[in-house]
Amino acid sequence: DKAAQAVWSTEAYNPQALMTAYKSSSLIRRAITMPAEDSCREWREWQAEAVKISAIEAEEKRLDVRGKVLAARILARLFGGGAILIGTGESDPSKPLNPASLRVGGIKYLTVIARDQLTAQEIELDPLSPLYGTPKMWSVMSKATTNIHPSRVVVFHGIAPMTGNLMDATDGWGTSNLYGMMQPLTRVDEVMNNISSLVYEAKVDVVKIP
Repeated sequence: DKAAQAVWSTEAYNPQALMTAYKSSSLIRRAITMPAEDSCREWREWQAEAVKISAIEAEEKRLDVRGKVLAARILARLFGGGAILIGTGESDPSKPLNPASLRVGGIKYLTVIARDQLTAQEIELDPLSPLYGTPKMWSVMSKATTNIHPSRVVVFHGIAPMTGNLMDATDGWGTSNLYGMMQPLTRVDEVMNNISSLVYEAKVDVVKIP
């Protein structure tokens, strides 16, 4: 049986190839952005007193939470990972974030960052730790390398690492949603381009001279 030769294989796509595909193909771009946009479209509703709801929504608008979540989701679906850094203005971001210590306006900014700018350090291997299978610390490269505690990083995955499988969580990130979709979508684009070329051949004048 010829099908006995079929095996599963993983195609390696570098970030530049994924970005080129995203920019060049409207079909691939829609496959990435539409689910992300749909997840943020209706957003959410708060259950509280009207005054408190207004205050929460005003704070979300100031921080552009909805826009930042959408941007991070698109990065995650395209590259396999994206993150939002929670900025509080503290001098040492390597220390855990204490939500109880935050006051109104305590979150100064939210920064969307791609996976190639944020590096996972040592993975927690202790199954009794709440951080099991995730990085103990993140580092971001700016003017100098800065360590950031995981409590200050909201991580988004494309295809999330399998829970409990440390082999699938070696770098703290997931996998691009284009894996498994790239070849079928590319074939559709190729067929559309070929049909476009055939249109020019649909009518060809032939002039005969005896």
